[in-house]
Formats: sequence, C-alpha cells, structure tokens
Amino acid sequence: MTARPGSQRLRDVWVTIGVAVVYAAIAWLSLQIARRPDGASPLYFGAGLALACALRYGWPALAGVALGALGAVALTRGAQVIAEPRLTAIWCVFALGAPLQAWVGAALVRRFVPGPLTLAEPLDIALFLLLGAPVACLTGASLAALVLGAAGIVPGEALAARWWLWW
Repeated sequence: MTARPGSQRLRDVWVTIGVAVVYAAIAWLSLQIARRPDGASPLYFGAGLALACALRYGWPALAGVALGALGAVALTRGAQVIAEPRLTAIWCVFALGAPLQAWVGAALVRRFVPGPLTLAEPLDIALFLLLGAPVACLTGASLAALVLGAAGIVPGEALAARWWLWW
C-alpha cells in the first residue's frame, strides 16, 4: 500500500522539522566541545546523524540538516553573526556544507555499498565507514577552508593546516 501524496508531504515536513531540531541540538553540543573561535570540533556528532538521516529519509532530511545547522549557528554565534554581516554569510555557507557533506556521503554509500544497507558483510562495513565518514568529510573541510581563505580570514599559507583541522 502506498502513501497518499498529502500524507507523504506531511511526513516529509515532520522529518524536516524533526531532523532540524535534533541536528541543531547535537551540533550545538559538538560545538561546545570545540571551544574554538573557528568552530572546529574534534568530534562532530551531527555529521553522523546527517548521514544516517540522509540515507534513511533523503531530501527532507537534508533540508532538516540545513535548517538545523543554521539553528546551531544561531545558538552558538548569534550576536557575533548579527553584528558582522560578513561573518553571517560565512557561517551560512558553513551551515550549507553540512547537508552537502551528508548528501555526498549518502551518494557514495548508495553507489558502492550494495543495497539494502544491512552492513552484514565486513566489506560493506568497511566501505560504509570509509565512504560515509572520512571521504565524505572531505567535502565540509574543503568548503570551510575555501570560504575562510576567500574571505581573508585564514592566510593562504595556513589553509592546509586549517583544512586538516576541519577534516
């Protein structure tokens, strides 16, 4: 039995809202671990949540990740981004990097790990962990370093170190 189009839209709205709220909370907690002015955290639990939700719910979850990431920015950098429009744009780009990274991870996992995703075989587990985590995270780190360099916040000679920090 298939869902009616109206009920599917309602489900998508709830998925987006639910993912946004949970992602914002988890991202905020991860940023509290960082305590760095650039927002780089040694553990960013939101990335795992974003990948899992992207794999399970698709585009509605990615919209929720984007909204949740913007919410996390507002929670952690609210006054700073309001006072400095340039920082607002930079943090918004960072927030859009979260769903982009999750989309890349989900696309790689769907492409190279046979479906349905049960992770029953050692090779499937290895591919999932490799493609869904370190490879997909190259997206967010690269976007962050590019934006920080283009904005003149990080000098060119320090971009590689900053990229490594974000990755």
